[in-house]
Amino acid sequence: MFAFEHWADWLKSKASALSDKGLTCTYGDTIDVPECASNPGCELRVTSSEWLGSFRFWKAGTCDYEIMDTSTNEFAADEAMLRADDDTVPDLLARFLSFFGTDEKRC
Repeated sequence: MFAFEHWADWLKSKASALSDKGLTCTYGDTIDVPECASNPGCELRVTSSEWLGSFRFWKAGTCDYEIMDTSTNEFAADEAMLRADDDTVPDLLARFLSFFGTDEKRC
């Protein structure tokens, strides 16, 4: 099961919490975009001095994330079409955030 709206709200709250930890975070979604009504998505972009990253998931139950090393402009991680559901989203976000030095297992 995937309670997309719940997890979208959760991800938005994480953007604020992570900003308080010194990371630059931006949340965005396509929930109210008519063209995306059948499969809306949300995204968290995170920036530190060493990494740029984007974490996204969609109502259909997929998740992608990318992490780029700012010193080399090469991807350290580029994961696509991961299964997003009520059980996996917290762990996927924790895996993504591990590049930014967060030590929280389930944010």
